[in-house]
Amino acid sequence: MPIVIPDLRTLVLFIDTVEAGSITRAADMSNMVVSAASRRLALLEESIGTPLLIRGARGVAATPAGEAMVFHARHLLRQVGQMNVDLQDHARGVRGIVRIHAVASALSRQLPNDLRRYSELYPEVGLQLEEKHSFEAVGAVQLGLADVAVTFSTVPEEGGLTYLPYKTSQLVAIVHSNHNARFEACSLGDLLDYDLIGLESNTALMSLLERGARSYEKPVRLRTQVKSFYVLSRLVEARLGVGFMPLDAAMSFAKDMQIRIIHLTDGWANRQLHICTQTLPQLPAHTANLIEVLLETRSQP
Repeated sequence: MPIVIPDLRTLVLFIDTVEAGSITRAADMSNMVVSAASRRLALLEESIGTPLLIRGARGVAATPAGEAMVFHARHLLRQVGQMNVDLQDHARGVRGIVRIHAVASALSRQLPNDLRRYSELYPEVGLQLEEKHSFEAVGAVQLGLADVAVTFSTVPEEGGLTYLPYKTSQLVAIVHSNHNARFEACSLGDLLDYDLIGLESNTALMSLLERGARSYEKPVRLRTQVKSFYVLSRLVEARLGVGFMPLDAAMSFAKDMQIRIIHLTDGWANRQLHICTQTLPQLPAHTANLIEVLLETRSQP
């Protein structure tokens, strides 16, 4: 028996109920009387055919089915919100959307300025930008979930995709200003005896460091892993270890933090960023125009 999709107001009420742990508080947030809110939730459970809430003297909690409902309801509401944004864009003259997935290293460099230039040249085209790991960005282009990926050449080239060289990204080490490693430049091998602070293990940067460490036949003494260059730099400033990030990001953080930059002499520390798209003749005009703008700036630092 097919499940009837509930209306958006009921979905919002259900999410609020689970998050607040109370039908009374959720009803107040939705400007409903409690009896009407309870009735809506009961009808929702009836239409689904399974209990979604555990009701107790101290409030309510989601059942496993309720947790699944919350997950999908949030996704649906985000999609509806994005639909409204897209339609509003069309109403004010936006004639297309380019979806861009980019690695953090690209976002810390010139890419934001290049996107601004594109928006100035083509104000009628909207841009949707998401930060992703290299393999995620390429996979999104492969599946048609993104139009352009800005990623590293370390990602295997998938069939049907085109890779164009964009910019280089120099990887450097950062240490506390008074760290014992007094080098201005050194190899990765010179730093592997210290505790390291890394990014999440599924990033291109961490894969690169792990391969580099194997070439020196030394283990990576990874003290902790974080999700952002900013948090990484704060931990380095707190003397918790040595970190690695693109030179541009390191220079930015070094202005306000007690950290010092060490240049890496390993050849692989100069990484090539690529623009990844579907086969070029198949691209819509607004996507092709974006790539043209990006390629025009690739010789710039």
